[in-house]
Amino acid sequence: MRLLIQSLVVAAFVLLLQSRLIADPIKMDAIIHLDDHCDGTLEVKTHLDAPSWRVWELVYGNHPDLIFRNLKRQYAGSEIVKSSYHLDKDELNRVANARMQARGVTLVQKDGSLAFSIPAPVALVSHTGHEWIFNLNTPKIQETLHLFLPEGETDARIQYADTAEQRLVYRLPAPHLPGILLISTIIAGCLGIALLAASFFAGKRGKGGLATGSGDGASPEPNRIPASRS
Repeated sequence: MRLLIQSLVVAAFVLLLQSRLIADPIKMDAIIHLDDHCDGTLEVKTHLDAPSWRVWELVYGNHPDLIFRNLKRQYAGSEIVKSSYHLDKDELNRVANARMQARGVTLVQKDGSLAFSIPAPVALVSHTGHEWIFNLNTPKIQETLHLFLPEGETDARIQYADTAEQRLVYRLPAPHLPGILLISTIIAGCLGIALLAASFFAGKRGKGGLATGSGDGASPEPNRIPASRS
């Protein structure tokens, strides 16, 4: 019954938007920081006018799990870390701020580049350094996305622009592998010690053969001086 009531309230909120009883569009600011492990941190700020805030409080204010569920649906291609989810409410300025971490935000493409999906009609506004700014404007929602690529990224560009497959692709430098280098050094050192030991024992065996004069360990026969004939 509780789930049914929540569903009806959500439906009522959608109907309010569709009927334009809420005059001003919802304003959202999304900030995403990507790391070099295909994961990222996500922050979504929702700015509402007074009528919208009252409806938002009715629908989501005491049910942050509904926001989490909607965000999971919106970012279905990623894994939202539930333990990282946190919701703040600024009632004075009518701002709701949701923060969380997500895994698998970017995908590795066949050519080795990384891709972050941004389907149209989301449009590129500008980019400076590692920050890319996108915008979505409709009669009911105005959303700005600030996307920060990881340090060291190169060759960032928009792929399949103005389509449902639109994405931001970029490359990262090959990772350093200190662990593998350390293991290789240890293996090389052990091999060197083994070769040195083998050389040492081979030398000892060689010296032992020279001392005995024959491989069967028999003492060498002493030189005899022939007796003189009278």
